[in-house]
Amino acid sequence: LNRLKDDAAFDDVLSNPKAFRFQCSLKTCNEDEHNPRGMMRYVYRSDEEYFYPASTIKVCVAVAALHVLRRVVSSSPGGLLGQSFGITTPLIFHYRRRMEEGNSREKDMVCTIGTDSTNKSQCRITLGHLIRNVFLVSSNGAFNLLLDFVGRKTLQKFLSSKLGFRHFRIEHYLQDSGFGPQPGVVDGLLGVEATMATGLVVGLRCGDAFCDGIDCRGNASSQLEGVVAPLFEDCLVGTRHVSTAGDWDR
Repeated sequence: LNRLKDDAAFDDVLSNPKAFRFQCSLKTCNEDEHNPRGMMRYVYRSDEEYFYPASTIKVCVAVAALHVLRRVVSSSPGGLLGQSFGITTPLIFHYRRRMEEGNSREKDMVCTIGTDSTNKSQCRITLGHLIRNVFLVSSNGAFNLLLDFVGRKTLQKFLSSKLGFRHFRIEHYLQDSGFGPQPGVVDGLLGVEATMATGLVVGLRCGDAFCDGIDCRGNASSQLEGVVAPLFEDCLVGTRHVSTAGDWDR
């Protein structure tokens, strides 16, 4: 904290920490011969108004993703997707690449994420496998893809209306070592493609523009307008679960 006080850039914040909701937490490892595993924690206004949920937020995103999946199916025109779209449907995420010198060509401006080497079923990315990775190994990359699938504003609405977290917000991706959208590399989700069992590729409007319709990239390459299903109105958190028989991707 003293180091921050010596930095003029923090003068306004430190002079009125409550208005800026400023908090600071630092943990150090102080090992010596008398205390070989000593940990020291230094805090400033640590519990005034802020709680960091860490990986528990992944539960909320997983539940929201399952409901959004159901919403896609129910809002598809004429039941186009039907029961063929589910947690085992292969997905490809398309991102806008952040502008950098040397990648001004159009093909360089799109970043595609469509495989996951941890899935034994043809290395496919599916909602089922993303959720499985979230709960088995707490994968940050899987969480980031689920977050983009749901949309941050949509997740905010879910947390507010169903869980009562009216002041909750997610400002950024969770840090990841390599899998999923990388901060500083991608600059927004362009869309998600789902490959049906019939081979039909359907472009889903995901994220915060979810369910305005779907783009059918088959013989009829056109936007199909459908009735948008209510968002989360029929979702009772804590009383529903995913029921599957055997491996999700088998």
